[in-house]
Amino acid sequence: MSTTAQRPWYRQFWVWFIIVLPFISIMGSLYFVYTAVVNRDDVVSGDWYQDGKSINEDFARVDVARELNMHANIILDDISGEVLVSMQGNKDVQWPASLKLNLYHVTQKVRDQTLNLTAVSPGEYRGQLAKAPVGFYTLDLSTSDWHMSKDINLPADGNIDLSAQ
Repeated sequence: MSTTAQRPWYRQFWVWFIIVLPFISIMGSLYFVYTAVVNRDDVVSGDWYQDGKSINEDFARVDVARELNMHANIILDDISGEVLVSMQGNKDVQWPASLKLNLYHVTQKVRDQTLNLTAVSPGEYRGQLAKAPVGFYTLDLSTSDWHMSKDINLPADGNIDLSAQ
């Protein structure tokens, strides 16, 4: 009677196959925890209630822009970072000495930029970006009286037309 020697348990394929499955699951979980910690979402504003109430003021400023029939043609130079804005509106529009252009990145607050544009002639404004924006942004052009915004993928091909919607 001959008996074949059985291999020890640690040399069996199915033992290692069963051990590896939970190990892969644990490693995947650790990777997701690491990703969640490193790419943490921005904290909600501590004054969120006041922020929510201010939406009515924003609607009023958009209505003013509509009444004035405001339109803007924005040129963003990707290389130099120069921003040129040409404004059009009703004849009775008093063009301010400066405009505020906010570029809000849709997911990463650290990529947001605020730019003060200075008037070079009536209805023509110029400014300089610190860094050329790339990705999906919300452009927000405003003064204390009116405001216009648009979602756009930058860098844009050609001019960006912005109007009070």
